[in-house]
Formats: sequence, C-alpha cells, structure tokens
Amino acid sequence: MTCALCGKRYLGTSATGRHDRYRYYTCYTRQRYGPDACPAERLPADQIEHAVLYALLDTYQRTELVDEAAAAVAAALTANHDNTQAELDTIDTELAALDVKTDRLINAIENGLDHADAIERITANRQRTNQLRQRRNDLADLTTRPLTCPTQDQISDITTAINDAITAADVNTTKRLFTQLLHKVTVTGRNNIKPYFRVPMNEQTLDPGSRVRTLSGSVPPTGFEPVLPP
Repeated sequence: MTCALCGKRYLGTSATGRHDRYRYYTCYTRQRYGPDACPAERLPADQIEHAVLYALLDTYQRTELVDEAAAAVAAALTANHDNTQAELDTIDTELAALDVKTDRLINAIENGLDHADAIERITANRQRTNQLRQRRNDLADLTTRPLTCPTQDQISDITTAINDAITAADVNTTKRLFTQLLHKVTVTGRNNIKPYFRVPMNEQTLDPGSRVRTLSGSVPPTGFEPVLPP
C-alpha cells in the first residue's frame, strides 16, 4: 500500500482501547516525521481490508474485465519480446561477471586478503546472483511459454477463495489471499483508494497455504465503490 501524497509505503500499526485492540495502516512519513511532513490519514485496517476484498470479488465476477486484462498482458509481452531478450542477454553478462568476481575473491582469501571483507563482498555477490537468476527464470519462462488466459474454472476457484476469506474474517487468511491476488494499492485519501489486482496466467492457481506469489499480470484499478475501468 503506497501513499500517493509522499510516495512512501503504509505500515501496519495498532492502538489499544479500553476494551479492544485496533489495527491501522499509517503512512511511513507521517508515522516517523509527523502530519506536517505528510497529511495522509490513518486508515482503519479492518475496514480497508474488507473493502478491498469486496472490490476484488467485484472485479473477478466481471469476467469480461479479467479476460480483457489478460489479453492485454499477453499482447504486451509479445510486443516486448525483443526487449525481453535483450534483458536476458544483459543478465547473462552480469552473472558471468559476478562469477569471475567471486572466484577472484576466493583466490584472494587464499592469498591473504582480509577474511571478513572478502566474505561480505562474496555474500553481496551471491545475493545479487540469486536475484538475477530469479529474474532470468521469470523472463525465460515468458519467452518459451505462450501466455494463456485464465479459464472459467480458475476464475471460479478465485471467487470462491475470496468469498471464503470474507466469511472467515481472519487476518492471516486475508493476507495470504492479498499476497497472491493484490498487486498494489495506491492511497490518495480515505475516499480515494485504488487497488490493482493480479490475473492468473498459464494455468497458475492459488496456493491457499502459502505466501508465495503464484499469479502475474494486473487489471485496471477499481475503487471501493464499483467504477468503470479507465
């Protein structure tokens, strides 16, 4: 969740009243530096999550919107094939360079380089390597597998999961669902909050017990009141 006023993320915060504990989403800038730095409102978490769930359900019940978004994602990726291949080539070059740097550091340790300094640099190289390999795998998948739009069975499974989350009213269940279906939320004010949702591609499915994102793509935003997509 991102504050449109300052560009920072909203943080989960809480306050304890006389009888209950209340959850909120508070802009990072306001939380750290005060309302003079950012006037963004503190938002009641339960109400926000409830509203996003209903907006999510409304979006996925509009199958024509989901089909349109999925087709647009597929068309954009096809048109962007050359750029994707160029990024793959760049990643391969950087991966090779990181391997060389890491090998040199290992050799330098054997020749007396400060151990702590070398380990820190090797760790940084490996972290960057892991990031690049994950990105490369994602890109390679896009270039080798044609994207397919979600099936009616997939959409039905998703709407069932959303309804279950609404019925359960459980914070952890809602968070798992948002991790997989919610791309981002932009907040301009209490009455101007726009969620962007993910679309399943290539027969991807929800994983009800995992926090791993299994869906990709996004649809145009819809506010808490049903609105037409832009």
